[in-house]
Amino acid sequence: MGSISLVLRQLYVYKVILFKSLKMNWERFLLYGIISIVSTIFLATLKGGHTQEIETNVEGNFELRMSKLYQFLGIGSVFLFGGFSIYGVLFGDKTDAVAAIITFIFLGGLGALMTIFYRNHKVWFNQQLITIQNWRGKKTSIEWDDIIKMHFNHLGGYLKIETKDKVLKIHQHLIGLKEFTDLMEKKTKWTAKKLRIPLD
Repeated sequence: MGSISLVLRQLYVYKVILFKSLKMNWERFLLYGIISIVSTIFLATLKGGHTQEIETNVEGNFELRMSKLYQFLGIGSVFLFGGFSIYGVLFGDKTDAVAAIITFIFLGGLGALMTIFYRNHKVWFNQQLITIQNWRGKKTSIEWDDIIKMHFNHLGGYLKIETKDKVLKIHQHLIGLKEFTDLMEKKTKWTAKKLRIPLD
């Protein structure tokens, strides 16, 4: 009987500790929950963009652009973390101000980079030519026959295309990427499956 009482008392102590922990950290749990939901929606939307059908433009070229989510999240991050930084500097102590500024530099900078990526990174292609505009806005054109090597970088999320004198990169979150890989499979010896490009 005494051992049962001891176990029940121990369970009660654990319950009290658990509830105190949850009470103290509910903001953290809420934050992690929101981040998880937003991340899941973000990735699901980006994944759906791979197979989205695109049409040729007036010049007869397919045009791939980054998902608009990059623009929305990029601008949103700059304003959100900019607001937190201003609040931290004006109303917090020195530690809060420094933490707010560092957070803005890192996460606000990441948001700015996402916006730049959306605005600049584009790909145009047809039966003969591929033109890639990188995130800095620099355009480079190659022919399908010039390609000597292709590799998909899973960590960076981009397709690396090499010719004798050029190295080009195509990001996996371009809308309509499957249209590019379908033509790539007709024009080169590489396939999306061999390169392990995550299109599904």
